[in-house]
Amino acid sequence: MTHSFSYRSSNTIDDQQGSVLVSVLVVIAVLLTIFLSVLTYGLSRHSVHIRSINEMTASYLAESGIQRSLSHANSQGEPGEVTEPAAPNGGSFESKAYAWGPHWLIISKGAYNGQEVVSSALVGSRPPKVLEAAVTVTSSDYPLVVTGNTRIIGDVNTGPAGITEGRIRGEGIVNRDYLQGENHVHSSINAPQVDSSILRVYDTERRSRRTAITSVNHGSLLLGAEDTAVLDSRPGLSVDSKLVLRDVSLSYPTTIKSLFAVSSITIDGDCSLSGLLEIASDSYIKVEGSSRVSGAVLYAPDSIVISDHSYFAGTAVTPGKIVVSDSAVLDYPACLIRIPGRPASPNHPSISLLSRREHRATVVAMREVAPELKDRPLIYIDTSVVLSGYILSEDRTDLRGSLLGSVATESFHYELPPTTYVNWAKDVLISRLHLDHCPPLPIVERSTLESGLRVIRLESEAL
Repeated sequence: MTHSFSYRSSNTIDDQQGSVLVSVLVVIAVLLTIFLSVLTYGLSRHSVHIRSINEMTASYLAESGIQRSLSHANSQGEPGEVTEPAAPNGGSFESKAYAWGPHWLIISKGAYNGQEVVSSALVGSRPPKVLEAAVTVTSSDYPLVVTGNTRIIGDVNTGPAGITEGRIRGEGIVNRDYLQGENHVHSSINAPQVDSSILRVYDTERRSRRTAITSVNHGSLLLGAEDTAVLDSRPGLSVDSKLVLRDVSLSYPTTIKSLFAVSSITIDGDCSLSGLLEIASDSYIKVEGSSRVSGAVLYAPDSIVISDHSYFAGTAVTPGKIVVSDSAVLDYPACLIRIPGRPASPNHPSISLLSRREHRATVVAMREVAPELKDRPLIYIDTSVVLSGYILSEDRTDLRGSLLGSVATESFHYELPPTTYVNWAKDVLISRLHLDHCPPLPIVERSTLESGLRVIRLESEAL
């Protein structure tokens, strides 16, 4: 009989057991790695989530500061400095108000659990009830005379002389359906007037910021695309001659940055300027090329010219003249405001809107005291111009294009040499019903402020 025996050496058994042990250890290592990765990811996500919640809470606190300042303004007439060192939820906020051209600017910082958010709000006045009409004429000396193909869609407020039809030099055409609304005759009318005190405050604060810039660049200065970050580490820039910005991109949504020049300032090329930028010249300012300016305040005593294919959604303030020409476009919350002064040429209107595009803006001219401007229109809107918004003039307005909104003026002006027609409206369209929304005004006098204040633009930035 034959017997067979199988024999497995102890070395083979040990090898197999070792292999199993290695496999188990590898699996454990892989599982541990996966577990640690998931844990790390979860903790990271949790940390991001907590930071996001803290940042959102800080944002709400910053906006609370803005609302507290607005509440103070509605009761006291101007925003106050508000500080809450210990909010009920454990956070804090501090808010401060500045004059920003004809508007209020509120900058508020909220903090919560180590997260900080700064918010800025541009604040204007809610339009008073009188601007629900298409036309408001405050003159009590002349009737409103409608001639040509004029159409007014909406109500009209006039002085005791009312509204009538007229013909210029025997012209036979008068649109019989010129008024699609009602004429309200008043003994006197209080049209909204921009608060001159806030402009004085802005002038003082602007000068103070200029004085605070101790380093002055001597000679002319050209800033190009490579100089975009030139302002990041300083509050502003001062130049004792000309300043040219070409293809520069600057954005400061919650921090005031100031650019000053003794001579002219030119914004050209593909510039993109947005946020709380203050650009002031002792001479004139030009916005040219394809530049885009949004949220900034421009100030120049001589003139501000917006031309070429530029886009402007800021505030332009001058005692001189403002010209919008070529294919330039105005967009909300654009505001052109002419303050009292003596322009370089008294033979031209203080504000001329010549660009035959569709614009959305508020155009304001304060009462002129210079005697040589007594018989000149302060605002001129050219034919083929379509303006959506408001026109506020404390003197004469020469309106020849289309206004989708409301105009409040002392009187209209139409000139056909050698004759000047006072309070005549010829071949114009004024439609209050086609205003797409009711944009806020600059801050108006409290005597005409009926509806309180309203935030025009709100921006936030996490620190």
